[in-house]
Order: sequence, then structure tokens, then C-alpha cells
Amino acid sequence: MKKRLFTFIFCVLLIINLISATEINRCSELSNDAKAKIYYLQNAGKNIILKEGENIGVGDFFFDLKLDGKEQIIKLEKVFNSSSTIASYDKVEFSYINEISTSGHATTNENRYSATITAEGVGEIIIGGLIYDLSYTKTDTIPGKVILIKDTENEIDSFENCGEPIWCIDSDGGKDYNNKGTIKLLKSNIEMTDVCVIGINQNNPKSMVFEYFCYENGSMGTEEYNCPNGKMCNKGACVACWEDWSCSNFEDCINGTQTRNCWDINYCGSEIDKPTISKDCGNTQQQIVDQSGENNPTQDGEEKHYIKNKEVSIERNINGKNIINIEEKSIETSLEVIEESEKVYVKISGENKEIKILPSEAISKATKIKNIKEIKIEEEDSKAVYTISGTKKAYIFFIISITANVQTKVNVESGDVINVKKPWWHFLALGI
Repeated sequence: MKKRLFTFIFCVLLIINLISATEINRCSELSNDAKAKIYYLQNAGKNIILKEGENIGVGDFFFDLKLDGKEQIIKLEKVFNSSSTIASYDKVEFSYINEISTSGHATTNENRYSATITAEGVGEIIIGGLIYDLSYTKTDTIPGKVILIKDTENEIDSFENCGEPIWCIDSDGGKDYNNKGTIKLLKSNIEMTDVCVIGINQNNPKSMVFEYFCYENGSMGTEEYNCPNGKMCNKGACVACWEDWSCSNFEDCINGTQTRNCWDINYCGSEIDKPTISKDCGNTQQQIVDQSGENNPTQDGEEKHYIKNKEVSIERNINGKNIINIEEKSIETSLEVIEESEKVYVKISGENKEIKILPSEAISKATKIKNIKEIKIEEEDSKAVYTISGTKKAYIFFIISITANVQTKVNVESGDVINVKKPWWHFLALGI
């Protein structure tokens, strides 16, 4: 009887505390990456609690900010129920989320955080350096709900209705032809870097920049830009001076690292093409980057798989489709994916088709698309192809501006463009 009374009193006090507490909206403190993680979970149908003091059920996620301003996401994994209907000496267990993929898949830390519930239905738990007061109630038919409140002065943090993140991020701030930039699409996890392509200057064939940029709606666009006279394209940027680097030998290994000095003989004042000046030498189990910039596979005995020396990982999304993660991009496919002898294949009509072309290479061949929206791997005439979909502005009757949907298919084995699908009226339009 006393235990039931203590539980009742605590619940009343908790309700009074929640009613009198000041709710603090902390949306302004969220990073773009944190907003994206919240979106990925919600879009995958996961329940994520964004405010202190709300019920958390088993399988639910809880979002908060740590003391250093970085986000932390935890998940209520288990509730250990005692035989009593009172929450006396029950236990709860949380996991810490390390990563969340664009498909909403959560990777948890091996560590678990547990707390014992007292007879009064309360407890305390420390996660990510934050101390939470924990309350827990259950009945003989309901396994129980958990409430977390930080041990602070009568404040409730809320991250509700914070809006969507900026879906397209450009490192050089837009169309900057004099600096190499990289754009990242958060929804599809596609990342593309400005490159040099063949231009119209016969004296300098590599005089054109293939520039990636972001539209305001969060999608990606591309533009072919001819470097002006006196400049040439080097590593995705128009430069007036061609860097010529020379380097000393790597010094002895100190504290697991070797270093060297490098200098530009032409004194260009830029570091676009500067070689690597340090490398790991203390642990052969780790992956290191050599001077050529290519990845060396790990030596830990676990078989890894690659496309052109780029490591690949495979997962399945909530729709049962395979996701090929490479170059920080996530490529969706309904085809069966085979990982064998460090290579990656897709199966078509019982035959394995090796993926030899990187997504970035396929996208660079979709020159008729200026605003790329989606890339996936499909079957086309018994071939495995990248299907790249997007839009491009055209002028119908050479006057009326219109947005055209365009699709390019690129063979994953050879890199050949298999098909370019345009609107039926494309012959009436300029620019497509």
C-alpha cells in the first residue's frame, strides 16, 4: 500500500513540475546534420521524442543536445519487468545511436545504459554526460512508459517543429569557377566534386570546369564553364598558375605518423594539387592514403569490397531494396547485390554483372541533366545500368521557358551511355 502511495505522490509531483516548467525551444541550436537525422528517422516511420517529459516506449528514439552542443540520439531498447504491477526494482535499458543512414537505419553503440527503478517508480541515468531524472509507470497490462527530464532548473527542452535541413550544401558557396567545390545532397547522400573536362580551347583542351552547384529547392545542378584566356582548369578550378610540387622523403615514424615537406616550384600561392604530407605508420590494420590519393585496403583479415579502390558497404532499406553505399553516396537498387572476391556485382537473369563504374563517373556522363534528383541501378535490355534522373531548362519554340524531365542510363560495366530519355516535344525546344 505504501509503495502504491509513493508512486501516486511522485506522479502528481511530476505532473505539477511539468506544468510549471518553462519550455525552451532550442531549434536555433540544431546543426543541419542534426535536422537531417531527425528527418531520416521520421521519414522511415520511426517514433522520435523531441521534447523532455513525454512518454518514451520501447523502440522509441529520444533526441537531445549534449553539453558541447552536439546532438545525441538514444533508443529505449528494453524494459525488464518484475512480477509486481508496481515499478519496484524494474530496469530500463537505452542504447546510444552512432549513425543514421538516409534510409533511417540506426547504428547503435555497443555500450548499453541501464537504470534501476525504485519502489517509487523513479531513477537516475547518465547518458552522454547528461544526468536525467527518470520516471516509470506500468500496469498489469501495459509494459510501461519512461519519461526523461534533465536534472536542470525547471526547464523543458524542445526540438519540435524545427523544420527541414538544407538538403544541398556547396563547399565553395555556389558557382565559383576559381575554386574546387564539393556539393552534398543529404537526402540521397550523393556527393560530387568539380572536375576538369574537355573544353573548346584547342591550345588547352582541359580548359573547362564541370561545376556542381545547389538550387534553392535543395537539388543539384551542373554547368560546363570555359575558363577565360590566361587560365586553365586544374583539379576542378580555373587557375592562372599550374602548380608543380616537389616533396622531401617521409621522415622516420614518430608516434605512429610520418611527415614530409612539400613546396610548389612555381610559387602559385594555391594548394589545389598539394600532395599528402603525412601518413599513418604505426598501425597496419588501419586504412591509409598514399601519395596517389588511392585507398589501400585494410589488413585485418575481414574481406572488404571495392569499386575502383573505393570501399563499398551494402544495407537494405525499409522497403526491402538494397542500398549500395560508396563515395558517401547511397545508390538504391531492386536487383540482388553480390559481394565476391573484393568486387561488387548485381545479378541479372542469373548472371553477375560487375559494377566497374563509380556513381560520380556515371553522373559526369549525364550531360543533358542540369538538376540531378535521383540515381539508382536498374536492369535495361539484360544490362545493369545507372539510371540518372533530373531536369533541365529548355525553351519550347525557342521562346517559352519550360523545365524538362530527362533521364540518362549508363552501363555499370563499361560506362557507355545506353539511353537518354527526353520529352516527346524535345525537337521543338532549344537547350535539350
